[in-house]
Amino acid sequence: MREEYNDLDDKALEALIADVEKNGMIAPPVYLKELIMEEAAREEKAVKEAEAWRELIAENRGGIMQNKGYAARRAKVQFWAYSFKIAAAAAVAMFCLTAIPVDVAGGAAEKNNYMEEQIEKDIERYQQKKEKALAGEDNPGLGSFPGGWLKSLSANGADGIWDSLIN
Repeated sequence: MREEYNDLDDKALEALIADVEKNGMIAPPVYLKELIMEEAAREEKAVKEAEAWRELIAENRGGIMQNKGYAARRAKVQFWAYSFKIAAAAAVAMFCLTAIPVDVAGGAAEKNNYMEEQIEKDIERYQQKKEKALAGEDNPGLGSFPGGWLKSLSANGADGIWDSLIN
C-alpha cells in the first residue's frame, strides 16, 4: 500500500476497507462535534454581520458625504458656544469689578481690628516721613546720595537741575 490515499489501486483499497471493518476506526473525541458546530455558528454569524454592514454602507453611501458638512457645522457651533462662554465670563468679571462696592479707604473702622490698626499706623508713619522729607530734616535714599559731589556741580555752574529734582 502506498502512502498517498489518492492513488490507491483496487487491491489496496479493498485491503483498507477490510482492515477498517475488522479492527474499527479510531473514535474521535466526544467534544469534537460540539467544537465544530460552535465554530460553524461563529463563522455564520460573522458572515451575517459583514453582510449587514455592507447593506448599511450601501444604503448610507450618500449620507456619509452629508455627514462631512454636519461635522463642520457642529465644530462651528462648538466654537461659538465656547466664545460665548468666555465673553460671558469676562462680562461677569467686569460687572463684579465695577458694581460690587469695595470700601477700601472710607467708612468707620471696626473696633479691635488688627489689620485696620496696622494700616492706620502705616499711614501715620508715611505722613510723618513725608513731612520730614519736605522740610529737609530727613532725606534718606537718593536725596543724600548727591549731597556730596553733585551739590558741587550746582555751585560750579550746573544751575540747579539736581536741586530741583531733590526738592
